[in-house]
Amino acid sequence: QAKATIVPPQVFTVQDPRTGKTVEVLKRDELKAAGVKLKETPKQRTWQQEQAEREEARAKEEVKRKAKLEVNMRVFEAVRDAAAGASLDVWWLQRLALLALDGVGWQERETLARVHGLKNRDDLSKRIGSMPEPELRKLLIDFLLVDELHVWGNTPETLFAAAKHLGVNVGAVTSAMLAEPPAQGVESSAAKAAKTTKAGAATPATAAAAKGKVKRSAAGAEAAAAASAAAVAEDGKPWPYPNAMPGSPAAAHNATLSEVQA
Repeated sequence: QAKATIVPPQVFTVQDPRTGKTVEVLKRDELKAAGVKLKETPKQRTWQQEQAEREEARAKEEVKRKAKLEVNMRVFEAVRDAAAGASLDVWWLQRLALLALDGVGWQERETLARVHGLKNRDDLSKRIGSMPEPELRKLLIDFLLVDELHVWGNTPETLFAAAKHLGVNVGAVTSAMLAEPPAQGVESSAAKAAKTTKAGAATPATAAAAKGKVKRSAAGAEAAAAASAAAVAEDGKPWPYPNAMPGSPAAAHNATLSEVQA
């Protein structure tokens, strides 16, 4: 139905070299000149154009970021000036505690939970929001020192330095620990030897020997504890245990004593 003044579009036959099939095609410009309405296809952008658009977007974001940073810095400086003369109240201590908790290892978190009478680290995290100020201050000190509880073969320097700073007598604490009675349910080897064996009841001689060994062991422990307490009470220094077996509490006491004296 084209008018006489319109040149009909030329039809071309194009063959697909891969399959050999042919198809008839027309030029878009000639179709438009003939009055055919075509849907415009978006022009393919080059990599350079896309890269330029990305750079422009990044530049705009950088301007926004710098403007936001400037605002935050002004508020930051104002808060610092306001806090310079203020005390660290519960609000600040709670946030410091939550921040410090994130930097504590799994094992140390569990230890702190037990120290504060809680079941696990999740309970500790929830408890921080309602802790009173004295407990929060103690918890922050816990965070500082708890990493040194599991130090083996090395000196817990910060822990001992804190003890010295606060006037805590490490030797006296250790001596008091060694003087404590055994925990319930823990039996000495001598007491176990006096009990009935799987093969049958122990003989009177064996039981008597074991009983005497238990008495001697208890007497020796009491004497050592008394001597230690007396030494600490006399000059304020811990009493070393001679001939302590490696790995025993007495050996640990001697090691602690040497570190304190050093």
